[in-house]
Amino acid sequence: MLHDRYHDEVRPLQYNDQIFHGYWISSVGRVYSSLKTVIDVDDHNKMIGTRSVCVGFSASRILKTQSTSTYGHKGVGIRVGGRSKKIQVHRAVLCTFGPPRPSHRHNCGHRDDDPTNNDRSNLLWQTHEENNKQRAERNRSADSRGSKHPSSILNESGVLEIRSSSMSCTQLAVRHGVARCTIDAVKKRRTWKHI
Repeated sequence: MLHDRYHDEVRPLQYNDQIFHGYWISSVGRVYSSLKTVIDVDDHNKMIGTRSVCVGFSASRILKTQSTSTYGHKGVGIRVGGRSKKIQVHRAVLCTFGPPRPSHRHNCGHRDDDPTNNDRSNLLWQTHEENNKQRAERNRSADSRGSKHPSSILNESGVLEIRSSSMSCTQLAVRHGVARCTIDAVKKRRTWKHI
């Protein structure tokens, strides 16, 4: 059994029944890359290409995670066949350390409702219906439309003012501190449809 410097178990990264060689994941969601880029040169020291070689876990580095969803799930970018691929860390931990996925209808869920807690003991396979039931039981299903949405800049009274105003979209955008296309979407009811 392999452990990282934080004493967490580490295994080769598995995601959706595929093992990604050169990548490792810890039981708490740290993703490591043991791939190094080697530059191939000809006899005249001119570059003729690059290739990735696996140097083993002891020489690996931790990959930086980034938010991949509006709900706060973390993801990392890996290279597969010369192309970038984004993977969700919570799903990778469950695929690598958890039980096999019961069916294609099951997705990765968090027992404590914290999308940043990617510890294997916090993850489980659940259907969309089970997740919705859990959301309702734990009162996570509060309405997040309008000004209740975490990324909202406008509020309900501002939207009503925008819709009733004769000012141009550009003038309203400056006044409310948003983009002109946001004002246009509000006026045409593509957004804020619930008002």
